[in-house]
Amino acid sequence: MQLVILLDQLSDDDADLFDVAIIADQNRNGLADPGEVELLPGSSVSLLGRAKLGLIVTFRMPRDAVHGARAALRLVAEAGGLSSSAVGTAILTRSGRAQK
Repeated sequence: MQLVILLDQLSDDDADLFDVAIIADQNRNGLADPGEVELLPGSSVSLLGRAKLGLIVTFRMPRDAVHGARAALRLVAEAGGLSSSAVGTAILTRSGRAQK
């Protein structure tokens, strides 16, 4: 099965992210490890049978974003005329770390 991965920044938030990347989490440890493949939006990935593909989205927040600023992304996977999507929001905290 050919799976197409798409990623959009949503417009109803406070900030846009930059250096956004989709990483194929090949060892499924939840971390973007060195050597794992970066998938460009619109990339096509082959999956066999009921295979699963773990994805990690990495990004940087703008330096001028204020505490509590929200940045939202939508990740879409399409295959065989079907699609599934997930929306995630990063919230900038005073410590500078993003929360889910």
